[in-house]
Amino acid sequence: MSINIQIPENAAQIINSHLTQIFAVTNTQHDFGEFVGWLNNWESRDSYARANGMWNYRFSVDGLIHGKWYCCMKRNYS
Repeated sequence: MSINIQIPENAAQIINSHLTQIFAVTNTQHDFGEFVGWLNNWESRDSYARANGMWNYRFSVDGLIHGKWYCCMKRNYS
């Protein structure tokens, strides 16, 4: 079974617009509003997705700097 999710077209833009906030903290998890992301940590993203029943709502985005954001839509999205 394949489920198509609507990844926000501006996901990379949203992530990059939050860079100032992100680097002001030491934590690599960030709440982007519609979704949550973990910098270079797919294990945490997958754990969140599994715990919240959002496995089919995962995606990743190449970050402007420092690697890849592993993201998952929030439960209230679906």
